[in-house]
Amino acid sequence: MYMITNYFTNLLLNSILEESYVVIATLILLGMAMHISFNIKMLASILIPAVISNFLRYFLSLDMTLIFIIFVLVMVLTICIIYNQKSLKKVFIVFTCVSAACMTNAMLEIANYKIIMLCTNITEETLKENIVNAFFSSLPIRLIEISIIIIYIKKHKYIDKKLSTSIWHSILKDKEQSMFAVIASFFNILWIVASVKVFVLDKFLINGSFNIKTSLLILMGDIIVPIMIYICFFFSVYNIMAKEAYIERLNRDLDIARKNMSKNDSHRHNKKGSYY
Repeated sequence: MYMITNYFTNLLLNSILEESYVVIATLILLGMAMHISFNIKMLASILIPAVISNFLRYFLSLDMTLIFIIFVLVMVLTICIIYNQKSLKKVFIVFTCVSAACMTNAMLEIANYKIIMLCTNITEETLKENIVNAFFSSLPIRLIEISIIIIYIKKHKYIDKKLSTSIWHSILKDKEQSMFAVIASFFNILWIVASVKVFVLDKFLINGSFNIKTSLLILMGDIIVPIMIYICFFFSVYNIMAKEAYIERLNRDLDIARKNMSKNDSHRHNKKGSYY
């Protein structure tokens, strides 16, 4: 019963979120962002590798390295079948994209674990063995991953590629955005310096009498604050860019419509004059 409970808890709290990022990031890398939507294909691509990898972990107790290799192969096979990538060349490309998505996720997790171990007495084994602790410790990673994906999809859905879509160009040409970027960066630098002083130099969580979950919540909350500031800033910039792109596209369509109307009027006038 305990094993079954752990299986479903880890599946719901950790695996589905992680596999969602891998699948969506893979589709983006494959140039198949148009397929990103909540449907049966997406759900199957996420659940099949998650269910199999958790079964291997909790019921067969396989080594985590072997589970990761099997997970990658199952993910590649699932995406190839569901999204009709059946030629050998396409299978290799899918494998490369899945590996890249897994690598970025692993790098973020390693960096996150190092920060946690630097600021607390919590070991990597403690985080991995306890499902709830693993969930809390992964919150900043999931926030970064989800935000990157949403911003990417938003950019390609609402902003015409033919228009200037450089976010840095948009920030630099707008004084208010530039000022907000400077203020946000300055605040985040102060926040990070203060965090290093409190958690690394003064060892606030190490010297305090906090349990593991409380320490994780405090530290994760501290890490999330500067991330959220930049996420809100980039979302606001992209909203402004989307509105500007919509207005520019609308004006362009109106100009085309006016030219077509002018040509039609000229054609009718010439045709009418030929009767006389």
